[in-house]
Amino acid sequence: MTRRLSRVAIAAAVVGLAGPSLALAWLLTFHHRPVLEGDVVPEPIVVPAASMAFLDEKRVQVRLTWTEGRFARSTGASGLTTAVTATPGQTLRTGDLVGSVDGVDVLALVGPAPFHRPLALGDKGADVELLEGLLMLLGYLDADHVVSGKASRSVSAAIGKLNTAAGSDRVRVSPRGGVVGPEFDPGLVLWVGETPFDVGAVLIEVGALWPGRGGAVLQGLSTLDAVTLATGDDANPTSDLQLTAGYVLVIDETAIPLDQEGAISREGRARVQELVDSGKTEFIASVRLETPINVVKVPPSAVVEGVERTCLYSTAADGSIEQTPIELVGSSYGTAMVVTSGAIQDVIANPGDVVEDPSCD
Repeated sequence: MTRRLSRVAIAAAVVGLAGPSLALAWLLTFHHRPVLEGDVVPEPIVVPAASMAFLDEKRVQVRLTWTEGRFARSTGASGLTTAVTATPGQTLRTGDLVGSVDGVDVLALVGPAPFHRPLALGDKGADVELLEGLLMLLGYLDADHVVSGKASRSVSAAIGKLNTAAGSDRVRVSPRGGVVGPEFDPGLVLWVGETPFDVGAVLIEVGALWPGRGGAVLQGLSTLDAVTLATGDDANPTSDLQLTAGYVLVIDETAIPLDQEGAISREGRARVQELVDSGKTEFIASVRLETPINVVKVPPSAVVEGVERTCLYSTAADGSIEQTPIELVGSSYGTAMVVTSGAIQDVIANPGDVVEDPSCD
């Protein structure tokens, strides 16, 4: 009897152990197939749309192209340089002191041409007309003097006054040894061109010989011909930067407006030239909008590019999904900057998941 009960108990135990195992096996195999995407209904990811003032500031490489400054050359002075008064950055006009040779002052001359010969009483020619104008400008001839192109006695007297003021006692002697009168020495003036001369470099020094006839005394400032803006820096390849009107180039906190084509105008080049060292060819600066614009910051994934326009999707008050046309104006650190056609509070960051064939109709 006891043996029979033991066999029954063992059989029951086997059945009791086998039941849960079979059930577990069934459960494991019942959900063995993968979950299909169609089984999950995607939900819109709604994120707030934050407003901000946008300047679209960019780091740029500024490339400069220069034309070397012209030279002011000696017209005949010779001797030891005893003074140098011209300085880099100075603008020389007629009558300004340049320096002195053997104690005789040399003055700047702005005019159509340099003097090429000494002039005294009785000489005639276009250079005499030029001398008359110079003597009138310096105050040695009366303002009502009538220019004739002939060195009259009044012109001769004015030459004498100029020589005395400059420290020269030069006179003309006739072939017979008589004194004709004071003589104008062309080396007394340094012709600097037809316009005022911006000094870039002084090529003379006290104690050295003054350059001979035709030798360079001064060099003008280099002229800035072109300013090109490019992206990147010295360590990376660069390309031309395409901008539009409304941007400014910022150099040392000074803003220089770009023209209608987004380039540096003639006035802008002059301003750049004032801010940088003459001859400098490259440096890093920045460009930005002259006036900030109000933009909305959204995730780049929220921006939908349509055939004819760009838009965002957002949720309406009634829970429906609506679209808002936008203009994409920039991006920064994973954020898109957009200008919207209407006020929006939030956007759908995953329109491709919740809108069938999203477009901007």
